[in-house]
Amino acid sequence: MICQNTKICWWDGGNILASFLEVTWRRLGVRNLILAVLDDETETYMAKHWPDVPTFRSDLKIPDAQQGTHPANKVSTLKYDLLRQLIATGTGVLITDLDLVYVSNPFENLHRDADIEGQTDGFSREWAHGKFGGIDDKTMGWGGGGLYAQVFTINVGCMYVRPTARSAMLMARVAHRMATEQAWDQQVFNEECMFPAHGEQTSGLVSIRILDYLKFANSKTFFRSERNRFIPGDKSAKSDTPIMIHMNYHPDKHKRMLCLIARYHDGKLNACDDFPGGSEPGT
Repeated sequence: MICQNTKICWWDGGNILASFLEVTWRRLGVRNLILAVLDDETETYMAKHWPDVPTFRSDLKIPDAQQGTHPANKVSTLKYDLLRQLIATGTGVLITDLDLVYVSNPFENLHRDADIEGQTDGFSREWAHGKFGGIDDKTMGWGGGGLYAQVFTINVGCMYVRPTARSAMLMARVAHRMATEQAWDQQVFNEECMFPAHGEQTSGLVSIRILDYLKFANSKTFFRSERNRFIPGDKSAKSDTPIMIHMNYHPDKHKRMLCLIARYHDGKLNACDDFPGGSEPGT
């Protein structure tokens, strides 16, 4: 986890860092956790309020190439060099954003059979796992048909990286591109993961597993596309309980985090029922 802030990882009136640690550290008891802090304020806050949580102060600098980009993107560019250094020690790493709620210990629900095991931004089985689309060019007669593959991106805010030579090479490739070109790190990561080698362009060569999109759910899956599976809470089957919900699709992140904590950790089953599926009322 990486935290840089103006008000200690504040989001829309709520401290997402405190909420994340309350669930992950205190309630679930996840101890193989470390927080990368990037400023004095966060370092002081952690020492005062969460003294038992391991932290470290990275000396990595945001690349000059990222100046002028979104603040969240600037911070995110640092993770690839950090990951490269960590996996070089033989340590597998679950990189995690703060705007998510773990319902159970994620480390007990990983397959560990691929270089990269990541949460999808897809919100249906086909979008998460991949599907074929097709074209039918009438001007080409019998040769006018063709297939192409479509799959949603991996979300770099929740992914497990195995300590392999291929994953180390991937992190080095992404870190190099972020140091030399202005781009969104998640797009660069997915280009390196998923695009085939061509011409002078080599490939990241990693193996990929997509985490179960209903168990490691993004907020669009939970609140909208699969809403009937999860909401109302008192009608949801126990077998449909997710392992994690990531608030990557909704701007009211902390409010939705609090409803999920109330539902899955405090037993208030209908705590999330009144939230709309989209970002606007009535959706």
